[in-house]
Amino acid sequence: MLPARIIWSDPVTVYQGQAVRRAAELRLDRLRRHHGNYRWVDEELSNLRQTFGWLSRQADEHSLECMVEYVRLLAPYLHQRSLEADLLAWSEPALSAAMFLNQNVDWLLLERCQSQRALGRWTDAMATAQAVRRAGAQTDPGARARASLLLGQLQFNCGAYREALTMLAEAEALLAEVGDEAGV
Repeated sequence: MLPARIIWSDPVTVYQGQAVRRAAELRLDRLRRHHGNYRWVDEELSNLRQTFGWLSRQADEHSLECMVEYVRLLAPYLHQRSLEADLLAWSEPALSAAMFLNQNVDWLLLERCQSQRALGRWTDAMATAQAVRRAGAQTDPGARARASLLLGQLQFNCGAYREALTMLAEAEALLAEVGDEAGV
């Protein structure tokens, strides 16, 4: 007699899920090796998007970790290719995943801030930079310094010159304190 309904542990469904998970892991391994090769990323971006979409629908810790790693590796590429809207879209589920995994999210918030700034969402970018400054004070002084720099630049762009100069002076001192000579 045939079953009245397909149960969730149907062997075909389980096999397909395992195959997709394996493909996601292989793509992540290749991305780790080639993330600086933007030509390769250009060619693979549609596959990476599909894989990220699949990962964002999963609930296990390994998938969440992979999703955060995808964004970490792709952020420089997405900035360089001016795909800021994509980075914002990808960073939302990655941010939720990182928070669920109790990971430091300051770096991800800084990436979001840079994308918001590039897209002209200066109010959102300032709010994000303020959040990083508050959180980074206890967890990551380097993130706090970079957030201060971004906030000062945003304030300058908005015409708040006095506040901007104060914030930029603070950012300079913080960057020097953490040894980030490139930021100074």
